[in-house]
Amino acid sequence: MDILHLDENKIEQIEGMSTDYPYCMHQRNLTDIVIPWHWHEELELGYLEKGTRWSEQKGIFKRNAITAGYLESIMLIFTTMLQKEITWTGLPAELALDLRPIFYGFVCYLILGESPHG
Repeated sequence: MDILHLDENKIEQIEGMSTDYPYCMHQRNLTDIVIPWHWHEELELGYLEKGTRWSEQKGIFKRNAITAGYLESIMLIFTTMLQKEITWTGLPAELALDLRPIFYGFVCYLILGESPHG
């Protein structure tokens, strides 16, 4: 099985995902591969089954949390502007919704901060 099926816009076509049953699970061995930049509307949750210690992974997640939030927010803003006719009165609400990933990234950054116990 290929790791990812991407269309011409770098949207991942998720195997097994449907509107009738919008849940799926895939097991991947990511030891020797790099996942290319891509996006999708579905929430993706990853976990480590074994291998690298959490303390090492936590640093990677923390460094990328805010950057990922910015990238997703920019993508949401452009998508919203292309798909909706926005009025000036509705603009603040749309921006607030589209900027949520930055807030979530900042919260993750704070949560993953160094604990007093190292």
